Amino acid sequence: MKIRPATLEDASVIASLIGELGYPCEDEQIRGRLPKVFESGDKIFLAEIDDQIGGMICYSSRARLSSDQEVGRITAMVVHSRLRRKGIGRALVQFVEDYARKNNHAAIELTTRLDRREAHEFYSNLDFKETSKKFEKRV
Repeated sequence: MKIRPATLEDASVIASLIGELGYPCEDEQIRGRLPKVFESGDKIFLAEIDDQIGGMICYSSRARLSSDQEVGRITAMVVHSRLRRKGIGRALVQFVEDYARKNNHAAIELTTRLDRREAHEFYSNLDFKETSKKFEKRV
């Protein structure tokens, strides 16, 4: 397995993976969003297995007032449905953990929907701790 940065040429596979997360979208929508994501400094890494994309993780970091170190954030992570439980998700998380350490990030945080119990178990098994409650208001 090889983990590599995403490019604009990956828009179609990224659209498919985002759809598997429950956010269906067209290739062209992703192709339009990717430049904004890249310009913001956010990272998208893809797991490539035998010349096929098996999963994706999106990662960002930000400064905070409470520490001199930035905090990282997994903003999306998905493994293709036919390739789950083969270590791809674990490898993607390990990749961003290594990236965070290299970039002196204090921690990695993430949010997962309340109904994604398998994801909760997955992250708990990787030593992520539940530390807060997220609130959201649509505007």
